[in-house]
Amino acid sequence: SSGINAEYGGPANNIQSVNLACLASFDEDCIERDYDFAGADIAIKEDVSSIYKCVELCEHMTGCVAVSYIPSDNVCYLKNKRRGNYPHPQKGVISAYIFCNPLTGNVS
Repeated sequence: SSGINAEYGGPANNIQSVNLACLASFDEDCIERDYDFAGADIAIKEDVSSIYKCVELCEHMTGCVAVSYIPSDNVCYLKNKRRGNYPHPQKGVISAYIFCNPLTGNVS
């Protein structure tokens, strides 16, 4: 873990900076912009402020493995399938598989 902390310049006990670094990596490598993981919804959450909050909601819901987020409406769709039932390009939708490795973009 010292390599990760050194890379981001944060002290080993600074949990917040490590979490922010992981979110930044998740955004860069694991999010599919203008792509909808349609179907396989297990919950719909309104008034969600960001894709990061959407992913966080999924991480805390049993059975959730992916999300699609519509920033213009602040709506988060929590999914129980990795890419939903009907994945397809869709302008204005951001989707993510929550078990993606944030450092490589590969699934774990």
